[in-house]
Amino acid sequence: MKKADVALSIIALVLLGWFLVKPNITFQKNTIPKHNSIVTEEGTTHFIVLTDEGYIPKESSITVGDTIVFSNETGKPFWPASNLHPSHRDYPEFDPREPILPDETWSFTFTHAGEWKFHDHLAPYFTGVIIVSE
Repeated sequence: MKKADVALSIIALVLLGWFLVKPNITFQKNTIPKHNSIVTEEGTTHFIVLTDEGYIPKESSITVGDTIVFSNETGKPFWPASNLHPSHRDYPEFDPREPILPDETWSFTFTHAGEWKFHDHLAPYFTGVIIVSE
């Protein structure tokens, strides 16, 4: 047997063994970490992602002055905004006033305490709530 054949056989056996005993690991695209916020000197930034199943997380508790960054993994434009649909009158400033492209994000800093329900203006069945405390 040639050295190359022996080396390929060893590599094949190692790979086969690894596949037989490997841990049960699954990978998901763009998953949200359990702690979906970053604390800096400027304040706390939280993250909400629109998926094909809806917003994740569906409910967020934050403090006045915190920022939420909205992103999207649906591949379609989206438009996060406060209720009520379509006027967005509950918190008029919480509205980008235009669609956000799939590869872009939109952030909003909350300056008013309250329970702010929101939706995707382009697909209003996707909803969530942000609870802002003092």
